[in-house]
Amino acid sequence: MHVFSLRVLLVGASGGLLFALLDGLLFGSPLAQQMEQAFRPISRRRVIVPLGVAIDIVASIIMAFVFALFSPLLPAGAAAAGLAFGLIVWFFRFFMSVGSQAVLLNVPWPSHAYTLIAGLLQMMALGLFYGLTLRPR
Repeated sequence: MHVFSLRVLLVGASGGLLFALLDGLLFGSPLAQQMEQAFRPISRRRVIVPLGVAIDIVASIIMAFVFALFSPLLPAGAAAAGLAFGLIVWFFRFFMSVGSQAVLLNVPWPSHAYTLIAGLLQMMALGLFYGLTLRPR
């Protein structure tokens, strides 16, 4: 598969919709709202949904291209490659972010734990999606 192909672009855009759906489910849920109370003073009253979806689509397209580029270096098998990629992205997206927040902000540990776990679920689902749709059979 060529890295810069229409297929990768379309999978990335589709993954962006999955990304947005998971954002809504994992970070818009009542449990997430409870866990994120510490951020309430600096949070927007209303989320700008179209902008969030657009960001998720662009990010997912870029992640799909990165997956296609590094796919030969990932473990054999579509699912294994996708999960490995999801774990790598989770580390750079969530683990490092939460680590910085833990050092800089006075946020309760359950909030950090929720973000780490929800982020792991989200990135593993996206990675699996890329692996199953972009990895050669």
